[in-house]
Amino acid sequence: MKFSFKHVVTKVTNIASISIGGLEITDSVIRFLRIDRDGVKHTFLALSPGVVYEGRVKDAAQLISSLAQIHSQLISSPKKIIHVVLSIPASNVYVQAFNLPQLHEKELRDAAVLNLQMISPLDIASAYSDWQRVGEDVQEGGQYEILGAFIAREVVDEFVRVLGAAGFGVAAVEFLGLGIVRTLREVAGSLDMSQPHLLAAVTNEGLYLAITMQGSLHFHYFHPWTGLSGANETASFDALRQLFVAEVQRVLNFYTSHWGSQVKDCVLFADGFQDQLSALMREHFPGVIVQQPILQKFSDIPLQWFGVLGAALRGLVPRSEDTDISLMSVGAAEEFHHNQFLIFTRTWRTIMLLVFGFMILITSLASFFLRQTLHSLENETVAQIRTPESAEFVAFQEQARDFNELVALLGKAREGRKNLSELFDSFTTISGGVVTFRRISFQAPGDSITIHGDAVNEATALAFKDKLIQSGKFSEISLPLESFVVEPTGRVSFTVIFKAK
Repeated sequence: MKFSFKHVVTKVTNIASISIGGLEITDSVIRFLRIDRDGVKHTFLALSPGVVYEGRVKDAAQLISSLAQIHSQLISSPKKIIHVVLSIPASNVYVQAFNLPQLHEKELRDAAVLNLQMISPLDIASAYSDWQRVGEDVQEGGQYEILGAFIAREVVDEFVRVLGAAGFGVAAVEFLGLGIVRTLREVAGSLDMSQPHLLAAVTNEGLYLAITMQGSLHFHYFHPWTGLSGANETASFDALRQLFVAEVQRVLNFYTSHWGSQVKDCVLFADGFQDQLSALMREHFPGVIVQQPILQKFSDIPLQWFGVLGAALRGLVPRSEDTDISLMSVGAAEEFHHNQFLIFTRTWRTIMLLVFGFMILITSLASFFLRQTLHSLENETVAQIRTPESAEFVAFQEQARDFNELVALLGKAREGRKNLSELFDSFTTISGGVVTFRRISFQAPGDSITIHGDAVNEATALAFKDKLIQSGKFSEISLPLESFVVEPTGRVSFTVIFKAK
């Protein structure tokens, strides 16, 4: 088999990376879907009534038990964390679109946060909010279109706590509309997502309606089934028909009044009612065409799984490049990044130990072979040594001597292996989990060590520098103030340079 360094690097990168799946929790079901190099893995579990109600955790113990069952189906070790993008019910999520002028990234972020505080329908101190760019309004002079989202903190915190207790780590928190739109945009080649679309999803909890433009979510609306009943099954369906027509008309009217045009395309998600509601759309809204999404990939995924598929697609995006809305605490996000760094460093430490061990084994075998060869040559007669072939023997001795020097050098490398492991452990201990390391570099033992990392603020970074000094293990410690850079996430990146004693 031909050796390929690129193949080895790819394998190592796959080992060190964290696989992130999608996990959707509704009032009635848990769905999990993950996409990796082995294909798509998915499973689901129906929830007992009342465990989650109206998008809120009501029976935490039962939900933990159900999530633990999902965990055991995915991996044998209950202690190993499964990382997910969590999709929660949209019933408690408020969204609001607004425009901002084209600004530089930092100014745009500050302006967006200020607007979120001003338009929040909830007390901003007790809510999570986030935003994302969803388009550009040419009629308003090329302004950015921004979508903001809001949710009560207690709703998200309880979901995250329960997931943590069941062995899941949360990389981001989103809701149904974001996942569906991502699926349609990225893998449904049959739709022109640059055009406005009405999304209508009939779920067990209620009717979810959304508007997409330019491939992004711009508006959503949820109406629960509460109060929808009848004397029999026929009466109940008649009530559903009336509600469906009335709410679709309301959303279409809102779109026309707000954006000044009409929606001509609709994607319907109605498991068990797809044909009936498609006919209802043609009857009451003849100008709106019901489209059937055809997935270029994952063609066997049913419509009701589009939300969790979208969450899984988001899990494939590197965390540093994920700019979609995430409704979770900064602390939870930092914990995920810290776990990601620990997994990365532990994996590379193991790989380095294996590589050094393999090199030492090969060197030892080669050294033994050369010593045996030299011993045989020493038994040759003096006459043979004086023959013209002796020049080749002398050259061979010089090569053997050079090789023995290499063996000694590798022996020193083996001794330095332990020091390198202790050095990485020192960084992790000193950081106390509040500093995230992005890159650690040095050329050779005794040279300066450079750490590129980020922290919540500048004070935290300076405190890390002070801890390096107090440890007594390092010297010539320098943290240039000009290295501080405020990242789009709000964290502060920095560079610290020092030497190990």
